[in-house]
Amino acid sequence: MLTIIKQILMEPNTFFSSMYREKGIRDSFLFLGMIMLFYVIVSGIIGMIVLNTLFADIVDISGWQYVGLLILIYFVALALSFVVAGVLFVWIKVWGGRNLSYDKAYQLYVFSRTPTMVFGWIPFVNYLIWIWNTVLLVIGTMSWFGIQKTKAIWMYVIPILLVLVSYLIYFVVA
Repeated sequence: MLTIIKQILMEPNTFFSSMYREKGIRDSFLFLGMIMLFYVIVSGIIGMIVLNTLFADIVDISGWQYVGLLILIYFVALALSFVVAGVLFVWIKVWGGRNLSYDKAYQLYVFSRTPTMVFGWIPFVNYLIWIWNTVLLVIGTMSWFGIQKTKAIWMYVIPILLVLVSYLIYFVVA
């Protein structure tokens, strides 16, 4: 598992072009489950420290309630990974991806989330880690689905820009 994480983070072109040949989604799902468990535990500990120090007067949640909430978040996030992969599958199809299968779209989603799951718990880093996630999406899309670099960049930058513009409109109007 550490080899895969290292390969994804340090040599994504090599990982997406030659290393990963999984059939189905079982191994990817297990990989996501393990790194997400790490993320939920570590970010949960950091979150509890923040709640108890900065928001102790506002938030009244017991330790067991907090653990229950983290468990719920973990399982909901695992379930939503299938939905997000479905949206990604459709999005790649709209942009003309070749050799497209839901399995590969799921794998692409899982592996593109690796930076968030490994480093997303670090305060302030988590605000910028989405950039590396997007880079991995672009690299994986180019390698696995035969979409040209410029097109692959635009297919992920356009939704990001739409979200940013929506936020700006919301905050200017509100």
